[in-house]
Amino acid sequence: MKISRALIACMSMIIAASSCNSSADKKSTAGEDSLVVLSRHAEADTPSVITVKDTVPSKDSVAIRVADQLGKVLVKKDLALLNSDDRKFTYTAIDLNGDNKNEIFVAMKGSYFCGNAGCTVYLLNNHAEKINSFTIVNGPIIIGPGKTKGWNDLIIPSGGKTYRVKFNGNAYPSNPSLQPEYNETATALSPLVLADTLPVHIF
Repeated sequence: MKISRALIACMSMIIAASSCNSSADKKSTAGEDSLVVLSRHAEADTPSVITVKDTVPSKDSVAIRVADQLGKVLVKKDLALLNSDDRKFTYTAIDLNGDNKNEIFVAMKGSYFCGNAGCTVYLLNNHAEKINSFTIVNGPIIIGPGKTKGWNDLIIPSGGKTYRVKFNGNAYPSNPSLQPEYNETATALSPLVLADTLPVHIF
């Protein structure tokens, strides 16, 4: 059987096109896989840097509650003034008053909430409702061994110094720098919250 040159040329073009599509699919899949790996690697090594994966809705139920409270209540009036960096936060959940329910420390990020002396930190209850806020916090907070009115004392760095902040029956004083300076050495067993290595979330 004789096959015309036109038919042969046509068949060649179809095969070539099919091969190109297959290669493109493989490249696309490989690109997606490498993106996920890069994102996970970046989160593990530099959690303070927002990666592609951070733009996906969080599966962390606490982070979701916190983000909802920030956007709808705590900083609702400021949303129009915030840039993408200002809408980042980290959190630590820990029981401060022995009721077996975790309170939530939330550290805000970005220049809107941070200055030379430190950043704004919110303390929320187990339902992500505000207990109080702290201004100019410039490092991880140590949960002190002492208690006042049933709540742990907090050792808070602010403006290059460290202060002991005590619960007053309703909340903690908001400005750590107005509290007694803490000159003792914290033990290695003292719980630390809002460490620099925490994952960063977006609200």
